[in-house]
Amino acid sequence: MSETKGPPPPKGGGTRGPQLPIDDNIYILLLLGLLLGIYYIVKKYRSSDSPV
Repeated sequence: MSETKGPPPPKGGGTRGPQLPIDDNIYILLLLGLLLGIYYIVKKYRSSDSPV
């Protein structure tokens, strides 16, 4: 009797596939999003906090 083991392991040692251009710049995009969010929050509080 022969046992079936399933498919063989993938070749290449666990590569994740092709890199997309966004993968290289993900930290820059996160930083820009954080800075943009801080800008909008500061802008909102400055406009509502003006003296009469």
